[in-house]
Amino acid sequence: RHLDSTAEERRRGITMKSSAVALKHTWLPPGAKGGQKEEVCVHLLDSPGHVDFSTDVSRAALAVSDGCLFLVDVMEGLGTRSLGILREAYGAGLIPVLVLNKVDRLVDSEGGRSTL
Repeated sequence: RHLDSTAEERRRGITMKSSAVALKHTWLPPGAKGGQKEEVCVHLLDSPGHVDFSTDVSRAALAVSDGCLFLVDVMEGLGTRSLGILREAYGAGLIPVLVLNKVDRLVDSEGGRSTL
């Protein structure tokens, strides 16, 4: 939701246009001599997964990426473009990391489990 910049994206709750954000992170690498911290910049690219907006998932974005997170809504499951997006990621030499979204919705309000 934070990268959805248009009113229509916010209203519909989906990403319709690719966007990016840069995050700076300071960390202590394993084995760093003298406690020397390093600063890294992580760029997050949010691209649409819905078939109607699939033209915005650019091969150029995959080409400049070092990795990718493959987000799946557990309530919706895989979309029609899911396998195609995975193929594009593998074709660009990336190994996707699976992220399950909305897992909290699998539990009902009374603390019991819900079924899919």
